[in-house]
Amino acid sequence: MKNRTDVTAARIEAFEEAGVKGRVGRKLIGKFDYIKRHADGDFPCRVTVYALEVDEELRSWPEKRERRREWFGGKEAAELVGEAGLKALIVDFAKAQAG
Repeated sequence: MKNRTDVTAARIEAFEEAGVKGRVGRKLIGKFDYIKRHADGDFPCRVTVYALEVDEELRSWPEKRERRREWFGGKEAAELVGEAGLKALIVDFAKAQAG
């Protein structure tokens, strides 16, 4: 997001995509690259990942009709993710939280 810090962008994305609000950790969990598929063509994308401690789940949010919100433990979440880089970040984050 132009003119936004990564932490602010993470907070906005969590609201828009999952309908959750809370505190975003200042420490970067990691980054991963993927190819974003778009009607105008495919392009490389780098994602920076931050933890969000959820304080509130909203009943309505901007992308509610496009997404379904569900909660999973780290291992199960990682198994459901298709992007290898994100999968690895989830596994590492879950291990760090457990230990």
